[in-house]
Amino acid sequence: MKINTYNQQAIDDNSDDRELDYQQIRDEYIALMENEFDFTTSGTKCTPDVVWDVIGMSSINTQTINATCQQLDNVATGEAVRYQLNRGLLAGADIEETEDRMNDLLNDQIPNRLRKKGKTCACDLTLLPYHGAPKNNDNEVRRGKAESGTTHFHVYGSISILQKNQRIIAAVAFWKKDESLEELLSRLLERLDSHGISLKRLLLDREFASVDIIRYLDASPWQSIMPVPARSDFLKDLRSSAKRSDSLPYTMTSSDSGEATFELHVVCRYANGRRGKKGMDRYLFAVLGRKWKGAPSNLAETYRRRFGIEADYRMMNSVRARTSSRDPKYRLLLVTAAFVLINLWLIIRWRKLAKPRRGGRFIDPSVLPLDFFCNLFRDAIRKKRGFVQVIRMHQHAVF
Repeated sequence: MKINTYNQQAIDDNSDDRELDYQQIRDEYIALMENEFDFTTSGTKCTPDVVWDVIGMSSINTQTINATCQQLDNVATGEAVRYQLNRGLLAGADIEETEDRMNDLLNDQIPNRLRKKGKTCACDLTLLPYHGAPKNNDNEVRRGKAESGTTHFHVYGSISILQKNQRIIAAVAFWKKDESLEELLSRLLERLDSHGISLKRLLLDREFASVDIIRYLDASPWQSIMPVPARSDFLKDLRSSAKRSDSLPYTMTSSDSGEATFELHVVCRYANGRRGKKGMDRYLFAVLGRKWKGAPSNLAETYRRRFGIEADYRMMNSVRARTSSRDPKYRLLLVTAAFVLINLWLIIRWRKLAKPRRGGRFIDPSVLPLDFFCNLFRDAIRKKRGFVQVIRMHQHAVF
């Protein structure tokens, strides 16, 4: 396990002061990035902290590095920032080595208290539409259902730790075209283990419901829960007409991978107006590894915790810098930077603004929403770097 040398001085976890200064957000972010990425740059306007300020500002503004550099006053050009990243940070590394460094960065953010006992974690995939040809080889781009005018995507898997009212994104992986979903999941779980996180329960999206994944998880010592898509007539009938919760053996078959038999849990409960619906909701779940011992209704409620991860992906896209670059290493850096900012927002709220109480701290969801956090972070960067307030055209400009 990598030793965490990151010293979280900007935000004191033991402080009784429930006050947050906006400069603390930038200080924490810069300290984290500079601790993990030690690279040198040339020029007074393109120091490492300038590079990280530009990436941070690009992320919260969901814009390109070039656009950010045009808006900040005391920074280098966008071309200079990209050159320093390519020459000093990404040079000489392949996508695997870059992924290692991105995961070291996420590891630095994991609070020590989350490394104790077994944890409930959630795994998911995110597909970012990709237009154009791959940079190096076809292995960089995967095909999927059409979105944003393309069927080609850069795909990332991630795994998050769920702890009471807190979620921390712990690992990220770039899913290559020649890699199976089982290999991707195994790599993410190995990352989790290398971070010193023991797994008690894993919650997965329905995209993982395949014969290979079911075999792999059913042989694991932890408990895995995932919904089963109703692809067969038998499952479609259960989804539409089941009268009560039940569990039964079910065999999933695949022309490529054979078959896998597992315990299928049918959960029925009345909607009672949830999401504007009436009548009975029916859910199909596979519980693999350790058996489920609780009530069926508790199974659905336990799985509901993972929906916060889908919210994390929506939030990630709201703080992700945009780019037209074909470089998968650079794109992975920007995705990880977005995850880092989401983690930073959650950690700062928990440390500085949560109320101590018996049974654990409580954070009011209305305290420091993400857009307010972004505004504070933006103001801190603008104060440090200055920002363009006057646009002057040359006298002899020709239109």
